[in-house]
Amino acid sequence: MADRALLIVNPTASGLDGSAAERVVVALAPAFAVETVTTEARGHATALARAAAARGVDVVAVLGGDGTVSEAADGLAGTATALTPLPAGVTNVFARTLGARSDPVAAARLLAARVPAARAVDLGLVNGRHFLFSSGVGLSAQIMAEAEAEPDRKASLGQLHFTAAGVSVVARRYLRDPPRLRVQAVDGRTEEGITVVVQNGDVLTYFGPRGIRVCEGAGLRTGSLSLTVLRAARARNVPGVLARLVTGRAASVTAHPLVGALPSTAAATVTSTDGTPLPVEADGEYLGEHVRVEYGVAPGALRVLGYRPERIIAGSLAASDGRSRRERR
Repeated sequence: MADRALLIVNPTASGLDGSAAERVVVALAPAFAVETVTTEARGHATALARAAAARGVDVVAVLGGDGTVSEAADGLAGTATALTPLPAGVTNVFARTLGARSDPVAAARLLAARVPAARAVDLGLVNGRHFLFSSGVGLSAQIMAEAEAEPDRKASLGQLHFTAAGVSVVARRYLRDPPRLRVQAVDGRTEEGITVVVQNGDVLTYFGPRGIRVCEGAGLRTGSLSLTVLRAARARNVPGVLARLVTGRAASVTAHPLVGALPSTAAATVTSTDGTPLPVEADGEYLGEHVRVEYGVAPGALRVLGYRPERIIAGSLAASDGRSRRERR
């Protein structure tokens, strides 16, 4: 008997054409009995995924971008139902992390042709909400807020729109009067700065397939989070920080004198030092402003179907603990 799969489709995903959902269903049919549902509002994917898990559905496949996949993961956390992403958004970071093809129909065919065993990966937590690979307080969140304010430009221009939003935010605020924040890890380590990146996954691929590493020690199966803090933004130093980012090596980024690192922690708190609310995002979705942000990790909370289960992308398994290495045998 074929496994039951729920296909959650975000009809507004930027990379989705009119017949993609039907072609994905056909591609999945050899391995799965597929039911299709469409999201109607923000947060709907969480409710749909949670209901599917309660009904005992084996797999939730998500045809959409990182935001929709992240919502579904939040609904599946702690359940036996597995998640698999079918990339149809602007960046599709998590789908790339699992080794998915860039075309959702090709990804569905590959998945159906060689269904791997589901593997457990960690989820991050930000103020009680689960996230897949990264969260940010400050600069990245402000960029996401500005990008989402113009959804038509986001859909049509993709990364160019995010880049323009980033340049605008840096020039208008972060080089003039940035917010100030304090980060404290559960073990007592602290950093102060103007923006923080929190990673659960190892590699970020916001700019096409090129991987960049911002936080040392991050990985989907490490049982911890890793944080990197930008202490200040000065016009003369911005090019140097960006140059280190594009090398793809976290150690190069955190070696910069304006960057602080808090690797491998189970929990951390970010607070505004002057009471001004801080913008927050997770997996590329803007979550609003908060004076205090609590981070944690839920080890092994999500089951995923990967397309290259032997990798779950470079570094994520390599950084794992002994438990993860035993699971791969």
